[in-house]
Amino acid sequence: PCDESIDLDDISLKYELTGGYIKNAVISALQLAVGRNSPSPMVTENDIVEGCKKQMRGALQMAEFDERVVPLSGLDDLIVSDEVKDQLKAIVSIEKARGVL
Repeated sequence: PCDESIDLDDISLKYELTGGYIKNAVISALQLAVGRNSPSPMVTENDIVEGCKKQMRGALQMAEFDERVVPLSGLDDLIVSDEVKDQLKAIVSIEKARGVL
């Protein structure tokens, strides 16, 4: 079972994963939940996020780049007003959607 408070929309905007990577992220999240409480595992949002992070690292390792740069921080770490942060998140969401449309 999964915690009902998991915000899948928010996670999906932060981690652009394809079908196979999504499946692997969910399996990884389930493994974390089982490792924490095997008789009664409960998948949390943090488990899903950690699973997504593992899949992103794997995807970056497979890609052929001259230099791989993995960001250590994101929009949530910026020191700006909430209004500016919301505007930046809106811009990022539009750009992510543009690739899908």
